[in-house]
Amino acid sequence: MENHPPFLDDGRERHPENLSTHDMERLVSEAFAIAANLNSAADDDEYRAAMREGLHAFDMLRERYGLT
Repeated sequence: MENHPPFLDDGRERHPENLSTHDMERLVSEAFAIAANLNSAADDDEYRAAMREGLHAFDMLRERYGLT
């Protein structure tokens, strides 16, 4: 893992092995934020809303970084 954006070459930047340190920090940070939102939900409706938002965030990150 290197701490700079990968060279853009035939979609190579969209593979997990090419993620930079910054990318990994962002993924971990997002995961902790989503877990905190789920943990702080007061009732079932808030929990479901937090779950939907979390899944949407992970879908966007998965698409952006090419994670499987």
